[in-house]
Order: sequence, then C-alpha cells, then structure tokens
Amino acid sequence: MAQLVLGTMNCGANTTLSEGMFAEANKLVAQPAVDELLSTFVSLGGTEIDAARVYMGGNTEVLLGASAALPSLSVATKSFPSSLLGKMKPQMVDFMGGNTQQLHDSLTNLKRDCADIWYLHLPDEEAPLEDILAEADTMHKAGKYRELGLSNFNAWQVMAA
Repeated sequence: MAQLVLGTMNCGANTTLSEGMFAEANKLVAQPAVDELLSTFVSLGGTEIDAARVYMGGNTEVLLGASAALPSLSVATKSFPSSLLGKMKPQMVDFMGGNTQQLHDSLTNLKRDCADIWYLHLPDEEAPLEDILAEADTMHKAGKYRELGLSNFNAWQVMAA
C-alpha cells in the first residue's frame, strides 16, 4: 500500500502575505477544521504531513501543533532561503530568520523535539550549498531532524556540493 502524505500549505490564515496569488489562498481554516482534517486523514491510513514554516505566515504549523491527531503522524517541514524571501517579501525576513531559526520555530510550533524529515525548500542563491549542508549537519547531530531532503534543487546543484 502506498504511503499517504498530506500537504498542509492552505491550513490557517496568512497574516503576513495577503496580496497577489496569496490573497485567494488566505482563507481561515480554524482549529476545529484542522482537527477534523487530520483525524479523517489518519482514519484513511494517512501517516505523514508535509508542512513548512513559510506556510500561511507560520500559522499552519501552529494549528497543526495544536491538533490531538498530530502525535500519531510523521512530520516533514521545510525552511525557505531568507535571501529569496528578502527579494519576494522583505517584511518576512525578520519573521522567518535563517534555516536554524526556521527549524527551531517549526519544532516549537509543531510541539516536537525532532522533525522526521527536514527539507531545504529551495536553493539559496547567496549561500554556498556546502555551508548550508554543514549547518544542516550540526542540526542533525543535535537531534533536530532524522532525514534531510532537498526540494526544488537541480541534480547538478546537489552533485556540485
């Protein structure tokens, strides 16, 4: 049987991004709806959720962390490169912080000591991947995540590192 993974990008109200493509996605999904969603997902055999600190301005992970169904699920979360975020939405940089801060905040909001999978969401144009992977290694040794994933990276970028 295939593993079911639930993407959670649209859970919660986005209080930091409310223009353009985010305006339509900025629909409040209150805690009871998130609880019902996760409970139904688990009852259908779901085993993992996919989240990110950047989703709905951080509100997604707060709602997920408050759900009684979350402890029964594996959790994947992502960090978003602050250099790219600074170009898209400069007001978000201080809120989000760098990779270490984003993972720390994700774990706090998800009420976890460790993520099952931590993804680097996109390449950071201003930081060498080797440096980012060294930072990731430090966090792995500190027990902050079990597996590392690279999302939206080209094969040549990974091979070059």
